[in-house]
Amino acid sequence: MAHGANGDPLISKEILVLTQIPKRGSDRPQNVVVRGLPPMGVSLRPQVRIIDGRMFRPGTSEVIVGKSISQGFEGVSIGEKQRFAGREWTVVGTFDAAAPDSTPSCGATWSR
Repeated sequence: MAHGANGDPLISKEILVLTQIPKRGSDRPQNVVVRGLPPMGVSLRPQVRIIDGRMFRPGTSEVIVGKSISQGFEGVSIGEKQRFAGREWTVVGTFDAAAPDSTPSCGATWSR
């Protein structure tokens, strides 16, 4: 567990959403996990770096997608939109991460 400068644990309340997106070269959608991140969740993942576009802005309907999702699925290029979790989301960036097993396929902002 990560701790702040004062020793308190750094905690990120996150939401996982399962959506379906068509794979490139196929008309069959496949499951893709989207992780809703508050600002703390982003800061706890220093291995995530934006390689194209930009990071999503907190409180907006914006999403970033992993490099493998960007290369392997339809409709997830920068500027394109996906519908999940009851609303439409705009892809604003592509990311890569040093530890892909611990990083979501897609990341989105959320606020409560």
